Amino acid sequence: MLKIVPLGGLGEIGMNCMLVAYGRDAIVIDCGVMFPDAEQHGVDLVIPDFSLLRSFGVKVHAYVMTHGHEDHIGALPYALTMVDAPIYASRFTCGLIKHKLGEWGISYQLEEVSPKDTLHFGDLKIEFMHVTHSIPDGLAIAITTPLGVVIHTGDFKIDHRPIGGETTDLGRFAEYGDEGVLALLSDSTNSDREGVSTSESAIAVGLEEVMRDAEARIFIASFASHIHRMQQVIDISMKLGRKVVLNGRSMVNNSRIARELGILRAPDDIFVPVDQARDKDPASLTILTTGSQAEPASAMAKLSRGENQHLSIGPNDLVIFSSRSIPGNERAISRVINGLVRQGARVVSSSIAKVHTSGHAHKEEQRLMLNLVKPQYFMPIHGELHHLAQHAATAGECGIPKENVFVVEDGQSIEMYAEGDGVGARRGERHLARKIYVDGKGVGDVSDVTVRDRASLAYAGICICVVVIDQDTGEVAREPELFTRGIANADDNPALFSDAKSWLMQAISEQSPAARRDRLVMEEALRIALRRFFRREVDRKPIVLPFVLEA
Repeated sequence: MLKIVPLGGLGEIGMNCMLVAYGRDAIVIDCGVMFPDAEQHGVDLVIPDFSLLRSFGVKVHAYVMTHGHEDHIGALPYALTMVDAPIYASRFTCGLIKHKLGEWGISYQLEEVSPKDTLHFGDLKIEFMHVTHSIPDGLAIAITTPLGVVIHTGDFKIDHRPIGGETTDLGRFAEYGDEGVLALLSDSTNSDREGVSTSESAIAVGLEEVMRDAEARIFIASFASHIHRMQQVIDISMKLGRKVVLNGRSMVNNSRIARELGILRAPDDIFVPVDQARDKDPASLTILTTGSQAEPASAMAKLSRGENQHLSIGPNDLVIFSSRSIPGNERAISRVINGLVRQGARVVSSSIAKVHTSGHAHKEEQRLMLNLVKPQYFMPIHGELHHLAQHAATAGECGIPKENVFVVEDGQSIEMYAEGDGVGARRGERHLARKIYVDGKGVGDVSDVTVRDRASLAYAGICICVVVIDQDTGEVAREPELFTRGIANADDNPALFSDAKSWLMQAISEQSPAARRDRLVMEEALRIALRRFFRREVDRKPIVLPFVLEA
């Protein structure tokens, strides 16, 4: 039986990870992270629950990476500590993985692969195919099993004029389609966007048009892994007589890796170290910086707050957001933009000028992929549930029967099996694919309850209540003490505190003497009473921490 189990990436943007197994032979495709949203206070990263890999009774022969974005490779250090196996990745992806795992100081086996390379793992044969994406050396994977071929597209777009020159290998996809494909697992990120995506090479025109009119420094926020965008900015800067400053650790590291591999082409003298930027004529500099998603600790966020060690925003500076906001980041990006404008910058984004294009296929490109591959079964991957559902609708328009389309979320396995002269498919066991929170050095020790409590603390505040009970009589030994922080209309409000204490005394009097001597019973009664009080008086639901002490 062939089993496909998504551990992450189906139902959310990021955390992409999938197990594909035939019998006991298995591979894991991608090991990505998801970055926390505003509700997940204190969480650094969210990763799949890799302990599941030990529960399937399979031999994981390999981790196979489609490309080098963090939502596809960022969780590798955590996966390797749970289940060790060789990693297979393309040239640039290998460079990024070496740097990442080198920082962790863990042992690993990493093998570089190229398009058209094949690997064999028991009953699984893998062929790699080139796809275009917003990072060099993207790969799709064709997995040949005794039941048929499964194609995993990875993240892709169909760009006929890519910067790197190598297009998505539509010919090989079509050959597989002509030979017969059992199942297609295809990128759904832009399934709600009509038409086709703009070619990456077309963005140079929009960037140059905006950059040409700049009077002072040009700051360009982009993903540090977007080497092709970096190449265009460098080329335009050279054309305009500007030097380039790389701002942000990942921007520096990724450009170095890309230059060493010959992917990024730039003379040494085009670059100015960031610590020398203040001494240069503002009109002579282009500053490529991280922080296009307004991450709080990113270079662009620090610039917006005036906290960058070597750079600051000045009047007439131009800031270009050469990116698309990831869903959920809109408010943070807006705050950063406001901070930049407050310091006198002019800000341009893709809503104003053609300074960005997506690396993901739009609906017509997804339709073309479906028509080329002609799969018997289809499973949309990579995206929130509404993205998956929209991609499923497109598959229906391409003639794939509804019963052959599987819209699933993390943990829901799909099983394929021999049936007569053909192959049947069904939903299999639903596994508990938990999201594991990484908080500092802690991995998995922060629970959903903890995250919810942190959100409650942020939005509703906290009340600490101390009550002393005489264990001989069951009576209150002294007046209850209350301490609050972050509760609107409650902090430093003596009248409200007085009412709250009266409310507590009433709640205590309703308990029997035996109940008042039971610390756990009393603490729960106090918690419920105070929650009701604050909900009634100030319409808030703070976290209440009651403490009953014995006298």
